[in-house]
Amino acid sequence: EEQLKRAFIEFYQKLRLLKNYSFLNLLALFKIMKKYDKVSSRNALKPYLDMVDCSYIGNSDEVTRLVERVETTFIKHFSNSNRSKGMGILRPKARKEKHTTTFSLGLLTGCTT
Repeated sequence: EEQLKRAFIEFYQKLRLLKNYSFLNLLALFKIMKKYDKVSSRNALKPYLDMVDCSYIGNSDEVTRLVERVETTFIKHFSNSNRSKGMGILRPKARKEKHTTTFSLGLLTGCTT
């Protein structure tokens, strides 16, 4: 049971990475096309983005549905239908940042210049 739980968590996190990757690709495409329009004085942005939105690349509905199904199944079977507890387990834990390292590096760099 514990192994299945870990597999669900890992699968869920990979799906979220896939969704974020898809969003970043669309954002990059938008910025590239915007720059292209600016340099070439053409208006290719809107028609091209409309075409991409209708394609598989621009549509992440399938991934979203899969994420929702994984959430629902995990909450039902591993957290006794307690959504907040289940989502707390599924979502990756935020890493604590070490501000002292950043501060020390900035201070030393500033002092040497």
